[in-house]
Amino acid sequence: MSMETTEEGFTDHSNCCEQRGVSPVCLSLCKGNVKRIDFRHFVCLDHMSTIVNSCFPLKTYTNCILSHHKVLTSEPQEFRVSHVHHNWAIFKWKPPKKLAHTITKYYIHWRETASDSQNIYQIDISSRSPHLIDNLKPGYRYEAFVSAVNQYGVSEGSVRVIFSTPRLSTPDERELEETQFGYNETACCVRAALSRKCLPLCSYK
Repeated sequence: MSMETTEEGFTDHSNCCEQRGVSPVCLSLCKGNVKRIDFRHFVCLDHMSTIVNSCFPLKTYTNCILSHHKVLTSEPQEFRVSHVHHNWAIFKWKPPKKLAHTITKYYIHWRETASDSQNIYQIDISSRSPHLIDNLKPGYRYEAFVSAVNQYGVSEGSVRVIFSTPRLSTPDERELEETQFGYNETACCVRAALSRKCLPLCSYK
């Protein structure tokens, strides 16, 4: 991680913050030379109140300082999507190269990439690889990455992965997917590509 010192003597963490996804308007807080705060910076303070947004700047700024002092783990390795279905995906990765023994959990960050979607990552918590996310939408494009957590904070994120869930291809599948009353065994069998002649077994008919 490259670090720079500003003329005022502050350590410039803007590169670290930018890599962690901090919005441009908030990067000045990471640079350490903020001379004026106006209404545009309210969003930076707003982000502090929730852990759902993985890119809130002041928490990120703290993690960048801790990363500089080498108490955080390095980023998880070989992050990938191993299986993708209409509304779920399975993610796999390998532990970080540094301080892997200190990890308490992992954060899987994911979001839709459509231009009209909110630019906010959802976070799933996992104790180990692999991990399944099961509330995706059919026919959507997503971005995801994983970070490691220890007692001091959150590591840098892994490589980003872009993937798409397949569209529902037949009216029967759409009807099954839209069933919202309890667990739908037949829909599960369809997602698992079970032979159509065997589907009655899934509904006990």
